[in-house]
Amino acid sequence: MTHEPMTDDRFERDLRDLLADLAPSSVPAHVHEAVARVPRSAPSRSGVTRRPRTRQLFAALGAAAATLVVVAALVVTIGHPFGLGGYDAGAGGGSPSPSVTPGPMRDEYRVLPAGGLQPTADDLAAIASILTHRLEATGLVAPDVTVVAPDRIVAVIPGPDDDAANQLRKLIGTTGRVDFVPLGSTPAQQDQQLSQTTLSQPCDAGHTVDCVLFSGDQVASASIDANQSGQRTVDIVLRDAGARLFGDYTAGHVGDYFAVVLDGTVITAPTISEAIPGGQVQISQSGQGGYPLAEAQDLVTILQFGQLPFPLQEVAFGP
Repeated sequence: MTHEPMTDDRFERDLRDLLADLAPSSVPAHVHEAVARVPRSAPSRSGVTRRPRTRQLFAALGAAAATLVVVAALVVTIGHPFGLGGYDAGAGGGSPSPSVTPGPMRDEYRVLPAGGLQPTADDLAAIASILTHRLEATGLVAPDVTVVAPDRIVAVIPGPDDDAANQLRKLIGTTGRVDFVPLGSTPAQQDQQLSQTTLSQPCDAGHTVDCVLFSGDQVASASIDANQSGQRTVDIVLRDAGARLFGDYTAGHVGDYFAVVLDGTVITAPTISEAIPGGQVQISQSGQGGYPLAEAQDLVTILQFGQLPFPLQEVAFGP
């Protein structure tokens, strides 16, 4: 293989070719023109190559340097098809997908009447306060939750991705009513809906099964922990009245099922294996790792700040 000597002509030609390869199509036309205007060297009549006008070529590049810097900065910021991430990496190239932070999302809810009662201005203020505490517990700083008379609550979620937005919407829209329901010998599955008849019936001497033994107002504290198998759990400490009811019931109903219910949906329904005095309740779920972290965090947050006095209905969501 032979190699062409590195002459001035070859240096100029290679430099021009390199600039043509490097310059993206978005470089302004006058930059190309500035380089093209520099005359190329040509052989003299005697057959000896004249010294190319390389200095003029570099001078033209220097005059366009500021423009090139600006263009390069824009290419890096916006992205370019030449491997800088401006396009979808899937098959066929895809369409441009600029990397930008999502804007704030506005989530609007209607406060629904319940139990034959209409929500008052004080009720809406209480709901806004509870939702603010819930959102702050997720790490949001000064979340924007406002009351819009006569029956609307608006929460502005600052720039979350889709998964985070859906998780926050679920946290906002959950009424947060927690009930402790004895099931007797009838098992229940996770996510099973219990009847309104069961949830509206308090346990007493005449009703010891399919009734509400006590509710979330008897929860003193809640935290995320783990059981002896290392699976994630939600641990609850009950207030005195709830602890006494739970201790007495579990002592007299070993072998029966007992459900913890959130907004009418069973979140766990274990078998009572022994008496549980002292008001210590541990909620676990089947599956690898135990209780899913996001759900455990939401449940702890709901238990900490209490249920909403009225349910919410989402009516609008978007930028």
